[in-house]
Amino acid sequence: MIAALHFNENSSRPSATTKEGDLQYKISFPKFKHGDYSVRKKSVDPTYGYASTLMQETLSSVKGASDEPVPCLPAVQPPPLCSGFIHPEKEDAILHFQSRFAGRETTVQEML
Repeated sequence: MIAALHFNENSSRPSATTKEGDLQYKISFPKFKHGDYSVRKKSVDPTYGYASTLMQETLSSVKGASDEPVPCLPAVQPPPLCSGFIHPEKEDAILHFQSRFAGRETTVQEML
């Protein structure tokens, strides 16, 4: 919901201009263009006026509520996502990594 508020407030930002009134542009080099560039109009900086209104509404709703504390986190936290993965022993992982390159010992002279 906050992302929607931010988008609604900043979706129609005007283009940035110089002191002389000329439009400002920005150049980007996206990876998919493999070194080529894109030119786009530069917009004015985003505003965050919705945040103060949101804070005022939140505080007024909390003040009107009962004196019970508002829980921020659930009582029981779920386990971390990585706990479901198989974790090998560090020594085994190092040996597996090194075995991938076994037999490939070449000198710099051989590579040239």
